[in-house]
Amino acid sequence: MKKKLFIVSLVLSMCFSMLSIVNVQAKETIREDHYVNPIYKDVKSSVVHHDIQTYSLEDVEYTSDQEKLVKIFREKLINRESNIVLYYHCDEEITQEFFSNLVHQLFQKAIKHTGNGKEGDYLKWHCQGWTVKASISVNSNKGYDLNIFYDVSYLSSLEQEEKVDEEVSNLLKSLDLSNKTDYQKVKAIYDYICSNVTYDHDNLNDESYSLKYTAYAALINKTAVCQGYASLFYRLALDAGVDTRVISGEAGGPHAWNIVKLNGKYYNLDSTWDAGRSTYAYFLKNTNDFDDHVRDNDYQSNEFIEEYPMWDESYTEIDCNKYGHNYSEPIYKWSVDNMTVTAQRVCANNYEHVEEETVTAQKIVKDPTCTENGIITYIANFKNNAFKPQTKIVDDKKATGHKVVVDQGKEATCTEDGLTEEESTVEMVDVTHWVFTQDNKTQRFDESDDIHDLLVNMVGLTFNDCADYYADEEEKESYGLTDDATVLTITYQSGEEETTLKLTIGATTEDDAYYYVSMDDSDQVNTVSKESVDAVLDAISKYGM
Repeated sequence: MKKKLFIVSLVLSMCFSMLSIVNVQAKETIREDHYVNPIYKDVKSSVVHHDIQTYSLEDVEYTSDQEKLVKIFREKLINRESNIVLYYHCDEEITQEFFSNLVHQLFQKAIKHTGNGKEGDYLKWHCQGWTVKASISVNSNKGYDLNIFYDVSYLSSLEQEEKVDEEVSNLLKSLDLSNKTDYQKVKAIYDYICSNVTYDHDNLNDESYSLKYTAYAALINKTAVCQGYASLFYRLALDAGVDTRVISGEAGGPHAWNIVKLNGKYYNLDSTWDAGRSTYAYFLKNTNDFDDHVRDNDYQSNEFIEEYPMWDESYTEIDCNKYGHNYSEPIYKWSVDNMTVTAQRVCANNYEHVEEETVTAQKIVKDPTCTENGIITYIANFKNNAFKPQTKIVDDKKATGHKVVVDQGKEATCTEDGLTEEESTVEMVDVTHWVFTQDNKTQRFDESDDIHDLLVNMVGLTFNDCADYYADEEEKESYGLTDDATVLTITYQSGEEETTLKLTIGATTEDDAYYYVSMDDSDQVNTVSKESVDAVLDAISKYGM
């Protein structure tokens, strides 16, 4: 009996411990909020609500960086996760109004147009809505930790989207859009949709069948309503590299269509209404020629119109043999290795008329010097006079810094021949004398033995890294490069050429491995191995300096 009482007592103790943890993490619970996609406000909800616990017993990382949360949110939406948890930290008190603004703002940013076919409007038009709950706790720093729990419903599943991914890849390959103009890409995609997707009249009034609104229905089932047509065009065009948006509005009832960017501005197009037609009536139209479509307010705002300007005229193919060409300004595209450049210009009268030329660039390499970075210049010239010569300059190697090098005798290795000291380079053998000046003391070395000993210690006296390219006087002082710093002036003669180097030696780095130095009163501050500098100073100190 005592044993049973002990077990019951232990279980109750554990329960109370668990409850105390929950109470700490869920100090205040915010009322839940909702979002229903206005596009589907009349559609029967397919949401499966889950019993969400507004606390977590796991170790989690909170962040006040909303952009980081948006990125996490977007990835989870792409993966069609139904339960999405975000952990937000805030220093100010979290009210119901603050919470409501935050959760809607995070979602709107997560579905913002990015130019990626699986994001932006594609997410917006495939999300039916969500419910969100949260809890607040005060952390040890007196800030507020917010656990945000979204319960999201979608019009398509992860498995269906994976099938879409596969079919989109196969379709774009079959359309062979590489090296095609944007117009040719748009025309090929539009032709495919209009020829292969039919309007889903059978399920039009069945609000329980929400798949008809998806790109999956249009691409896989080959039948959908306008949202499916527009979402599929959006996905295919963006994956082909052409910018587009999905537009909602009224056209005899709630409707969806696209705008697409060609030659710098946008055209309207409606694949739903052109499907099955032999001659298109809604392909690449301006606003006036598309007046039976009225945009929703969001797409009529000055901000949206400024970001997505429309062409004044609808696109029409003009007989260029009769009226001549009207070419746009050329566009130049460099290859990844910069060795080729492709120039292209498109006729505005007929987008099928394209002039294109690819040439190999001339490569000119400028090696780095002590003070200047190395650069590579690529120059491309075209035979077509309409294309201007192109130049591209790429940084190559960093400046080497001043370096005194001596090639001494060395043993042979598996890849290099050996050298005796008599075979050292002529430049260093020809050094006739060295003059070192330190703290106003000057010492000249003429004897070959002394010169050789100094050269041995000069090896490795080279800049390691640049600490500051343009240091002012205050910054120089922080590096120990003051008026009372050690200054080493080295003058040496090789043949008839005399060279002088002035090295100001400052403080050591935090790890005591390098000195901060400046050369010839330059504003550039570099680091030099402390060991190599000390070796030179020790060597010349033997001669009373």
